[in-house]
Amino acid sequence: MVGWMPAAIADDTLTVRGSPTAEQTTVGPDLTTVLGCPGRTFAAWAKDNLDTFR
Repeated sequence: MVGWMPAAIADDTLTVRGSPTAEQTTVGPDLTTVLGCPGRTFAAWAKDNLDTFR
């Protein structure tokens, strides 16, 4: 956010929003239904797509 708003406002926004709860960071079963395959980590995706960005 600091790239497009003053740092103090970005900090205040994050303070108001707070940290996500465990429930908000947990991937539910709908992901597999929507994607048609299980979700994977960003690290796994990045490894699989590394050549695309070279």
